Amino acid sequence: MKKVNVINSAVFITFLAMFGIINILSPIRTFSEMENRYLAQIPNLNFRNLRLGRVTTGMENFLSDQFFLRDKWVLLKSDIELFTMKRENNGIFIGKDGFLLENYKGPRDNLYKNIDSINNLYALLPNKNFYFLGVPNSVEIFPHKLPPLANPQGQGEVIEIIESNLSGDIPFINITETMRTNNHEYIYFKTDHHWTMEGAYFAYRYAGSFLGYNPYDFDDFRKDLVSDDFYGTYFSKANNRSTPPDKLFVLTPNFPVKYQVRYSGKEEAFDKLYSSKHLEGRDKYSFFLDGNHPLVTISSDIENNKKILVIKDSYAHSFVPFLANHYSEIHMIDLRYFNTSLTDYIETNMIDEVLFLFNISTFSQDGNILNFIP
Repeated sequence: MKKVNVINSAVFITFLAMFGIINILSPIRTFSEMENRYLAQIPNLNFRNLRLGRVTTGMENFLSDQFFLRDKWVLLKSDIELFTMKRENNGIFIGKDGFLLENYKGPRDNLYKNIDSINNLYALLPNKNFYFLGVPNSVEIFPHKLPPLANPQGQGEVIEIIESNLSGDIPFINITETMRTNNHEYIYFKTDHHWTMEGAYFAYRYAGSFLGYNPYDFDDFRKDLVSDDFYGTYFSKANNRSTPPDKLFVLTPNFPVKYQVRYSGKEEAFDKLYSSKHLEGRDKYSFFLDGNHPLVTISSDIENNKKILVIKDSYAHSFVPFLANHYSEIHMIDLRYFNTSLTDYIETNMIDEVLFLFNISTFSQDGNILNFIP
């Protein structure tokens, strides 16, 4: 018996040693296509990181992310959980009809901080027209697709908090009922946290009465399929390989209109609102306006001298192409990356309208989206 224990221990130690050697010899990866995220790297060994304990945490994250055949182990874990009828993985519900839905946990303290930031900016620019468009996430619009016993927090209460706490002069554009009315359409991706461009269209149509434009009919746009194998952020979290891919459609005007698009950091101007290069990679949603940039400006040949600033998250990327048919200039700012005075930018560019466009989950939980608002 003692001899058997020694043999078992030796086999186990040998197994661990082999895995350790394989991990050391394996190349360090920077990005996981399957998880659609950057992987942890070896932390910097400096005094500040040592004092703050970041080296230990960084090494733990590095070893976890760089583990040999990590993608295979992650998929195996997901398959086992699916086999045991577990219907949630990494905060994502595996719902009906191929839907993956966020287990929304409700707002954090950042919700009120973000609202205060908008009110503070408005107080500095009371002569400007401010608007807020809050986009409910798919879990709020498709509760009937949730698996049995799933009980995420509803977003209706959060929407009421935002609407009631915004400055009284800032209209809240509440599109919840519009999205529910049209939830039989393909308005949200099943594997991603974004809405589709068709979903953005219904919001654009509803917002016209607030922003003062007459929206075009759906038939005024051509609907083209640009990808039929889109796997989004929810898929990367849930790792449920049985989920079918999404389709990515783009709606382009049937009427003549010209655009000129400029991205911060790039000298070249573009005449299209879309970037087809992203259709070859995993992050296909970046097809819309080339993904995240600190600043994007769109000029059109519409001669009405109307200008609007859109302070936003990535939900705006499939919405703004509709606005571009009603404004001479659109300025899009992502405050996570923008470090210029916002008030100076608005005054210098003679912008009269400011639209805040965020999805409810991000706005109610993320403390970094309005970094540079006083």
